[in-house]
Amino acid sequence: MTALAGQKRYLTFKGVGKGVFNALSDGSRIFDVIKATDIKFAWEVKTKDLVGGDSIWPFGQMVTEATGSVAITEGTLDMNVFQAQNGTAPEYGVATTFLEIDERQTIPATSAYTVTLEYAATITADVPLVRFLDGTGTLAKVTEAPATGEYSIAAGVLTFAAADAGKQLTIDYHRTIASADIASAVASPAITYGTYYHTVKYMNPITGVEGLGQLVIYRCTYNGKNELGFKRGDAATPAINLSVYDPGRADGKVFDLKRIS
Repeated sequence: MTALAGQKRYLTFKGVGKGVFNALSDGSRIFDVIKATDIKFAWEVKTKDLVGGDSIWPFGQMVTEATGSVAITEGTLDMNVFQAQNGTAPEYGVATTFLEIDERQTIPATSAYTVTLEYAATITADVPLVRFLDGTGTLAKVTEAPATGEYSIAAGVLTFAAADAGKQLTIDYHRTIASADIASAVASPAITYGTYYHTVKYMNPITGVEGLGQLVIYRCTYNGKNELGFKRGDAATPAINLSVYDPGRADGKVFDLKRIS
């Protein structure tokens, strides 16, 4: 084979590219991978030697198992990955409650000794957790005039004792949200089979010609260990893992690596 005839064999992939996971049942687009920082596709064909007769050397081999997996580190999170893993579609624009954590407030030094919560208009009926910032204790809710270490609340306005004037507080409380997006994991998840397409740029290292490559996995699931990690000074990088399965195609194909030049 001449060098010219063999040029199409060579690929140098550039960057990470992007991908989509489409439901196998109806082709609908479940989730996107648009800012991947790392993606690794691994496949393995396992074989077993066949031994017989008087020879200690195998006379052949047979394939016993083939496996494939895709591991993606993503720079953004498409909330629809929960649908692929759990079978439950995210809810968008729905009402919910939200816990405000450690809202900082200071009891006024002079009367009236009241504090209005930042989201007083939407506070729920739950009892707020009110603590002194210096760690000296948790304040008790009362319905009468509060003594030191106590507070009363009405319509999101907290009233304190004169003896606690000037003290700093942290307050936890639930408030209602009119419109929120919620992605949920459920106790009994359902498996969603899909087709995964990943497109990436490449360059031919011999000719310098650039083009597009696309990996097509015909049947896979969102499976394995999945992570959402937060790190100070850096963006969260969710981890997505796919397991590859036999799609049962007439041509026997499990995946294709295509090149467009």
